[in-house]
Amino acid sequence: MGGWLARVAEIRPGEGEAVALSFLYIFLLMTGYYILKPVRDALGLELGASKLPSLFLAGMVVMYLANVVYGWLVNRWPRHVFIGMVYRFFAVNLVLFAIAFRAELSSDMKRALIAGYFQWVSVFNLFVVAIFWSFMNDVWDVGQGKRLFGLIGAGAITGALTGSFVTRLLVALFRAEDLLVVSAVMLEACVQLMQRVHRLRGAREPAADPASERPQPPPARPAASGASGLALLARSRYLRLLALFTFLLTSSNTFVYFQINAMVEREVDGKEARTAYFAGQNTAVNVLGLLVQVVVTGQLLTRCDIRVGLTLVPLVMLAGAVCFLTSPGLAVIATAYVVATALHYSVNRASREVLYTPTAPEEKYKAKNFIDTLVYRVGDATSASIVEFLKPLLRWAGAAVAPAALTGLAASSTGKGELDAALIAGIGLLTIAFALARIAVAWFLGREFNVTTRRPREDAGAA
Repeated sequence: MGGWLARVAEIRPGEGEAVALSFLYIFLLMTGYYILKPVRDALGLELGASKLPSLFLAGMVVMYLANVVYGWLVNRWPRHVFIGMVYRFFAVNLVLFAIAFRAELSSDMKRALIAGYFQWVSVFNLFVVAIFWSFMNDVWDVGQGKRLFGLIGAGAITGALTGSFVTRLLVALFRAEDLLVVSAVMLEACVQLMQRVHRLRGAREPAADPASERPQPPPARPAASGASGLALLARSRYLRLLALFTFLLTSSNTFVYFQINAMVEREVDGKEARTAYFAGQNTAVNVLGLLVQVVVTGQLLTRCDIRVGLTLVPLVMLAGAVCFLTSPGLAVIATAYVVATALHYSVNRASREVLYTPTAPEEKYKAKNFIDTLVYRVGDATSASIVEFLKPLLRWAGAAVAPAALTGLAASSTGKGELDAALIAGIGLLTIAFALARIAVAWFLGREFNVTTRRPREDAGAA
């Protein structure tokens, strides 16, 4: 590690190799995902927009079933074994998908294969990232997490930028479906990196038989992760606050996503121009996020209360929504989105992961996975349902509360498409409400974290 980087991230003796390997681990993981994502998006266009509601529902069902299988693995195997099993399972899937896409299939079978791949990528993304951060929370303690998660998390943003760049290069040389094999190879590399970090940081391994890597005897009634994750939430106020915070996070992000897409559809004409617009927006998010991650995140987590990192994003979203309702325009909402998303990928993500460091091993691998996968998907589906089924109420609220937004949107019309201005304004009001709720939950969650992490030090002092 470079001297200046070690000083910025406060890397201490004995931590450098594990930090570098952890950075490379998430870098390769996200590079592989950003190779898979554009392939999914391109193939998904062949399904048609009418299939999206059923895909949302199917996604929640698939996510629950995946949690059940994952919970069985967690109960039966040590962490460094079951993580490798999960990643290699996904890698084999990728190779099989690549072979299937090359086969001569009927139109119906091809559409079913595309739908399956679309859902698979959604499960893959949430699972492999959730597992990575569960592992990080297990091998680093609270103080180390505050110092190091900012730098380690920068690997994710760097990987996203690299994956997008690599995909643009490789797709000119190979069929898009062939790129799945590249991601499979990266997953195996992640397994090797994970096992090396495990050997370096093995002292924090949850209790298991150190004499053998054979499966541990399962409990008399092994609980599935979907069920046990929910049971852990029911027993812990702290975990319930984490789940609520994640739900509000995904819901508010989806509201802003709807607003931006409606504005882009009206303001930007043509598929190529829209693709270029979103590509530029993603680049801005990742570049800003990388800068914040490397320079700011670690310093902020070590010097400020955890609630600062948790409330930055909803504060930006709140300010952006208010500005949009008073002075509406694509540039306003897009700027707020870029800043909020960059902070989410950097400060907010690292802060959220630090919250799990004081939890028990079972909570790290079961409750956390339940929250980061199933609760995450429920948040997406709930926000989409609110917009779909409460359109009349949202239009009324938008027209009644934010008439300036309707006037501004009508005045800025380019004539290239219709825009449901009242609905867009109503969604802006929802964004404000969810941002305020998220700030309140973040405050209580941060207070619970401070109490939880302070108690062991007080107990030690009393002893």
